[in-house]
Amino acid sequence: MRKKLALDPGPPPRRRTSFCKCLCLAVTIPVACFIVWVVGMGAWKGVNTVRHPHQALYYGSAKNATDAKVYPLLQDQDSFDVLATVFLRATKDEEAALAASQGLSATRVAAAPSASVMELKKFGKVEVKFGINDTDVVRVDRPLFSDIIFRGLRSTDKHRVAQVKFQLPTNRFKDVYTNTDLRAAFLLIPSSPSLIDHVKNYSSWIPESVKLPLMRPETIEEKTILDLALESFAVSIPLLQTHQIPSICQSTNATDGVGSPLINSTTRQPYVVTRTQLRLIRQTRIFNATAYNISHQQLRRTSCGQGFGFQEPVFSLCNRQYSSNGNLETLLELDVPEEGRAGIRWAYAPYLDTKAEAAGPKDIVRIPVTRNSDPCATGNDTDPEFLDVTWNIGFAARSPSKKFIGDLASQPQAFNHSLTDCDKMNGQDSAEVFSGLFGHRFYDDVHPRRRIGIDVVTYGCGIVADLLLLPYWWTRLSTVGISSSGAFLIIGSILLQLPLSFSDQVHRHDHNERDRLIFVLLFAVTMTLIPPAIMLRTLLRAEFGWKKWYPTVTRSPATHQERRSERVDRETSWLVKLAIAVGVALAFHFGKLYDIHIIAAYSPIDCPPDAEQHGALYNFLSRLGPSLHLTGDISQYILNHRLKSFGGQYRAAEILGFVASMAHLLHYVPAFVGRREFRSFLSVGWFLSALVFRLPMLWQALTLPPVKVVENDED
Repeated sequence: MRKKLALDPGPPPRRRTSFCKCLCLAVTIPVACFIVWVVGMGAWKGVNTVRHPHQALYYGSAKNATDAKVYPLLQDQDSFDVLATVFLRATKDEEAALAASQGLSATRVAAAPSASVMELKKFGKVEVKFGINDTDVVRVDRPLFSDIIFRGLRSTDKHRVAQVKFQLPTNRFKDVYTNTDLRAAFLLIPSSPSLIDHVKNYSSWIPESVKLPLMRPETIEEKTILDLALESFAVSIPLLQTHQIPSICQSTNATDGVGSPLINSTTRQPYVVTRTQLRLIRQTRIFNATAYNISHQQLRRTSCGQGFGFQEPVFSLCNRQYSSNGNLETLLELDVPEEGRAGIRWAYAPYLDTKAEAAGPKDIVRIPVTRNSDPCATGNDTDPEFLDVTWNIGFAARSPSKKFIGDLASQPQAFNHSLTDCDKMNGQDSAEVFSGLFGHRFYDDVHPRRRIGIDVVTYGCGIVADLLLLPYWWTRLSTVGISSSGAFLIIGSILLQLPLSFSDQVHRHDHNERDRLIFVLLFAVTMTLIPPAIMLRTLLRAEFGWKKWYPTVTRSPATHQERRSERVDRETSWLVKLAIAVGVALAFHFGKLYDIHIIAAYSPIDCPPDAEQHGALYNFLSRLGPSLHLTGDISQYILNHRLKSFGGQYRAAEILGFVASMAHLLHYVPAFVGRREFRSFLSVGWFLSALVFRLPMLWQALTLPPVKVVENDED
């Protein structure tokens, strides 16, 4: 018998592994693991430091866990009240008169600073001296308001609001003032029974030589240890801001009596801040007494400018940061009865502060006063004697990590005196939403996080749907199932809307911002032109290459399937499609479909619509652009219907676009977003273009299969 042919070639020969490759893997893998471990440990420690900035002081984490304990003054179940007081400082003349009656000087010069030796990089050791302005000996603060604004609070409460009304004398600000001349003080008062009832002594981070401002009206001649302990962890914040504004007036010529305009000058004008966000940092851990006392004493030695060349500490340098101060500021010694006899217990005070940059544009109110330093001051100005102020205070208990994130997100707001009432209203709404994102609502019946969630879904789905155009058109090897005429209409829509958007943004901004704005817009225009360029490459079947040193462009011939798809698309002529686009634009423009409201708008003031800010030609072209895009979608819809397949974009993109439109409708559901000061209208034009005209394409995306291309379909 003939032997069977051996058809099995056997296993392939094994390739020899290179020693260099083995060495690279042996070095790269451990190094990569080490880098991942270092980065991971650093990130974990960073997060842990933010969540627990004083973890080293926790009881049980120190080496000696048998030390005494420092308990929190407030537990989660303990309640407390908050006393708010608004102080207005007396004038310099009034303080000088009071000082003279007491045989004192109104101010005194601080002691000469001592020299400090510091070692600076690249400069070696240098001698540095710090000086400070005269310090006040007599300061007179008069309360404009004082009352308990929050009752029965707990360290777990949030979204609590209060409103305070008082009258502010305007004459006080004609002369020199500082931002602390109008200030607010918050005093936390634990509800009885409380550990504070047993206070025996206390230690504050502020040195005893520092003259503290009043924290509440002086209604008693001699304060008890309880009063002093409560005031030691109270907070005082300024309610004044000063901004430079233009001052334009006329002067009278002494010879002819004809008024002549002065050169534009500026004046510093006082503004009162009418919104404050009060925060209690939630901390209920037990601290190790030894570790706590070491940190507390270290804070006492370095607070209020000590160690910076001053012989005496100064209150204006008593800076508070939770990462450094935290609950180390006040240590309370308590005489708490235990088992029928007195026992010493230690407690730390809660940390109370206010959020920076919490006010919106409408919360910064100008004080109507003509200052003596104003070049327009005539001495006969009729300024109102008082300004009625409505002060809004919000309270929220925050964890250390949430406080850190909120402070990190707080950015100084640029003051703009030329804002219109409509701009202020929009800015106030943005400030309300941004502040609510970090746990501070302006009002109790609003839901800013839900509004942000709606915007995230709306813009997120819309952006993803637009970005999906890039991989779709870039990966197309054939134009089968794509309406070429519809795609060209969409490209025309994009190219038409680009200059309109560019001119609109330039029109909305002043000359000072236009240089920076034009640079940003040029970048945006460049990015916007990328999708049309990719679409043209696919539609024209263009192939790019190089011939020696210069680029070349060639066009691939159409396949049989592509020619068939183009014939089906041409069954509806270009003339009909252009007529549809122009007709839709005319219907939207002259029918004013964007001015017919399905859901009416409401606003405390009347703001001009965008259409009134541009000419008739601009308004018509702004309607023609979306009409071209809509006609392109209709052309693609007709081709999909005839070919019984879905093309032109990914099906997921159409679904995401519809989800974005539906999410936008939630802005008009008060039960979901809560109360709003103003709301734009929902027009018939938006409803038709964003929802009604999307439904046919959405139905095709859900029911039709994607376009299938036969390979090797060449003539």
